[in-house]
Amino acid sequence: MVGVLAYGAAASLGVSGGVVQAGGDTELRCDTTGVAVSYNVGFYGSPPAYRIQSVTVSGIDPACLNKGYRIVVALTGADGSLLDSHVLLTTVGSSSSVSGSIGDPPVSQVYGVQVAIWKGGWGGP
Repeated sequence: MVGVLAYGAAASLGVSGGVVQAGGDTELRCDTTGVAVSYNVGFYGSPPAYRIQSVTVSGIDPACLNKGYRIVVALTGADGSLLDSHVLLTTVGSSSSVSGSIGDPPVSQVYGVQVAIWKGGWGGP
């Protein structure tokens, strides 16, 4: 199990939390330099608010591409807890970036982001 864990403010940012790994399997390690996270924001909804429409994780190391690695992106609130249902979960393919919808949370509720890249099942890191 391996992950690049990140925590930062909701904006365009680079994140590098290092590698977290149980055991000594170097095959599980693919991105030791961190990634960048950016957001597409729009003003809409009820009540009208600036909301995060999608998230992009870029700068994924080539060692992660097309090798069965999974990536999860989760938004966090002011207390560091995960915001309900605001998670992007996908497989890392041939591109060094992944994008997707993340549930339209109001920007005012988002204080951070956590990113994990791991090799294994969908149970997560």
